[in-house]
Amino acid sequence: MYYQYIEQDFATDICEKIKDTPLDQFIIRNPAWRRLSHSSTIKEMEAIVGIRDAKELMKRKLLMLRKFPDATRLEFSQYSLPDDLADELIDSLPKFLKELGRDEMVPILQISTGGTMLYPHKGHYRKASIFKLLRGDKETTTWWKNTEDFKVVNEYRIPDVRKLAVADQAELVEDKWLIFNHFEWHSVQKSNPNSLRINVGIDFNTLSAQDLSNLFSKNMHI
Repeated sequence: MYYQYIEQDFATDICEKIKDTPLDQFIIRNPAWRRLSHSSTIKEMEAIVGIRDAKELMKRKLLMLRKFPDATRLEFSQYSLPDDLADELIDSLPKFLKELGRDEMVPILQISTGGTMLYPHKGHYRKASIFKLLRGDKETTTWWKNTEDFKVVNEYRIPDVRKLAVADQAELVEDKWLIFNHFEWHSVQKSNPNSLRINVGIDFNTLSAQDLSNLFSKNMHI
């Protein structure tokens, strides 16, 4: 299961409040994996993953550019919510989610700017989230499946696109909650490099997308 809409709405007021809050009130995240970017040089890669893996990753980067020759890199920035907004968001969730506890759930704001494609990748830590698209511009999210196995270098998580095939696609709808599978390879494409995409969500530290789907099915119509 790659994505699944949640029929019921919740946290409507706090989502509007988050949408209207100035960006400088949020705390930008700079996790270690963000510093290991797809734009790293071969020397930077060698220092982190060794010569053999660095050469393989550079080859995969070239293959990616050849597969998507007209794309420019879309940048996603991640922000933590101020404590008061984070508490409000979690307090407004359905009871069965709140019962999971704060250690399981991490509120997040994501903003994408510039470029036309977030290349295929998979989550470094989170397996799944629920999120609501607050603003979009008809971006297409694509999930990919392996046609053959290949080594995943955790520091970069650049796939061998020759060994991927489209598994599912969706143009995500604004103002509607959904379950999102971060564990599988996925990418985002759009036609307008000047558009802005904003989504708010809850990352889950241990639960998979299927776990969340099962949980919602037991407690709410989905």
